[in-house]
Amino acid sequence: MLLEYVADRDVACPSCTYNLRGLTTSRCPECGRELKLSVGLAQTYLRAWVLLLFAVFCGAGAGLLLGVNFLMVPWSRLAPRQEAVVIYFMAYLPLAMIVMIGCPRFLRWPRRRQWIVAVLASGTILGAYTLFWFSFR
Repeated sequence: MLLEYVADRDVACPSCTYNLRGLTTSRCPECGRELKLSVGLAQTYLRAWVLLLFAVFCGAGAGLLLGVNFLMVPWSRLAPRQEAVVIYFMAYLPLAMIVMIGCPRFLRWPRRRQWIVAVLASGTILGAYTLFWFSFR
């Protein structure tokens, strides 16, 4: 069915974007990867993804603001707990990049795992904001 489908259509290889029109085998002639014809969802389930993004970017935003703020304030004026909170929020900056890059993989996970990761990320960010609130009062 794959060969019939790509016989008269311009379809790009999902790996290397080589045009597969007129394909004669089930492997891409450019990259050599095996191909399969499959059915996918018309609309991707994004609720857990949006919750995860919200949590991670709340942490990354706070990390950016605190990092810039504490470039102006000497670290010696911070208590150890306050330093830990600032470093914790700054760790969300690279984590946000990792989450963005990992979007396609995350969306292939089962919904239950997606929700577990999203809720855990939300819980950790709520805990971090609570710790921030009590350490800077």
